[in-house]
Amino acid sequence: MEYSSIVWSPFYTIHRDKLERVQRRFLRYAAFKLGIAHESSLHRVMAECRIDSLELRRSVADMAFLHKLLNGHLDSPSLLASISLNVPAYYSRHSPLFHVPFSHTNYLYNQPLTRIPRQANYVLSNTPDPDTFHSTLHSFKRG
Repeated sequence: MEYSSIVWSPFYTIHRDKLERVQRRFLRYAAFKLGIAHESSLHRVMAECRIDSLELRRSVADMAFLHKLLNGHLDSPSLLASISLNVPAYYSRHSPLFHVPFSHTNYLYNQPLTRIPRQANYVLSNTPDPDTFHSTLHSFKRG
């Protein structure tokens, strides 16, 4: 359910919900096998089994891909050339690190090379001390 999610990550809610439904069904089965009360919330079962939501795991996979690409762990000059750094025309306290091109359609808006920099800008804006280029992959995933 998360194999190659960087390429096929669903962006319509109906498709995301269908995938999450499969995980919820598994969690109910796991709760039954582990003897967790049927009335327990799925969040408790997820915490007990140490399973994150599929949406969070796809986001982490996207950020790990970007980190590997920027730090030379993936050898793909064409992909690296597709990621543009933002160079603001004027000084601003809060300017995003990555340039995200404008998209006229949902398809282009959610393609990997548009979605990942947009998502990275969001994550970096909500991280107290982001260090995209010098952090390890493990610390980047935790942040």
